[in-house]
Amino acid sequence: MYLNHHNGKRNRYKIRCRNYDVSDVAFLEIKFKTNKDRTIKKRINNNCSTNLNRISSEFIETNSPYKYDELIPKLKNNFHRITLAHKHDKERITLDFNLSYTCDFAGIKKQHDLPNLAICEVKREGFSNTSEFMTILRSEDIRQSRMSKYCIGAALLNSDLKKNQFKAKLRYIESLHNSEH
Repeated sequence: MYLNHHNGKRNRYKIRCRNYDVSDVAFLEIKFKTNKDRTIKKRINNNCSTNLNRISSEFIETNSPYKYDELIPKLKNNFHRITLAHKHDKERITLDFNLSYTCDFAGIKKQHDLPNLAICEVKREGFSNTSEFMTILRSEDIRQSRMSKYCIGAALLNSDLKKNQFKAKLRYIESLHNSEH
């Protein structure tokens, strides 16, 4: 799944578990990125750390080309999130910060923290070019950039992965990391 993303393949999948500590809610999610640049997300209530079972297997195999038994957890990321909702428009803004990645590749545990990085995402219903928040960011000369927390974490922790498409973002993130020292 990482290489499909890295190589820009359309019609690609991401399968993940999301646990929200504050609300004690957990989901098993499948995200499908179409060749029309649409993202379709399906999810079920499921605490993956304690409850991967027949229902999980059926959900994965029904909604993706993958077999449950072929999947191996590769990366865990943690972060704090603040969500802001517009009073009138159907727009939300999420701010993710204090990112931390952990993995276990071939029995070697690794961790990478990104305390100086915050990721802001504007989420809107349907297609719209208007956003008060985006206008404010542009007025402050803050420009939009895309980033997958999953791909960046995998690239930071696994030196064997191909990462040509992410080199510029990785250099920028490392410069933020090094600026704290």
